[in-house]
Amino acid sequence: MKKKALLIEDDKNIRETTSKILELANYRVKTAENGFLGVQLAKSFLPDILICDISMPELDGFGVLQIISKIPHLISIPFVFLTTKKTTYTDLRKGMELGADDFLRKPFEESELLRVIESRLKRAEAFKNKNEGLITEIEHVEPHEKHEQHIQNMIQFLEQKKYIIMKKERQFIAKEI
Repeated sequence: MKKKALLIEDDKNIRETTSKILELANYRVKTAENGFLGVQLAKSFLPDILICDISMPELDGFGVLQIISKIPHLISIPFVFLTTKKTTYTDLRKGMELGADDFLRKPFEESELLRVIESRLKRAEAFKNKNEGLITEIEHVEPHEKHEQHIQNMIQFLEQKKYIIMKKERQFIAKEI
């Protein structure tokens, strides 16, 4: 099954060229020319990876990432920013703090684009497999009733210890008086 990529880029030439590169690399691609359309498309398309320009009118890439990161079924999608030479270190830090997974500086080589996407998809897949493994482990834990009985036994034990301690405290106080 083809992996799905969502490309949000306001520059028509970059958007079309990048989309063609991804399609030739066997990705199913959807594009949006601004952040608002991109967020709406992400909700319905559910991409495997999201590639987004930082500098766009209306809703910039930072805004897109902030919105995406608050939508539970989109939060784990790898997010790659497209930047320009004008992008500052502060912008890069802001993107990382918001949860960006990677950055590509325009203009970029086709091979660089594909390497970044593949590495982010592999990492996301590894994370997903790790989480599925944890879920499987949890499913094989003893039935709930056994845990509940164990907890009840511990509570009884602690109540008995508490009673003994309180009794000894009263005896100690009585001796002091």
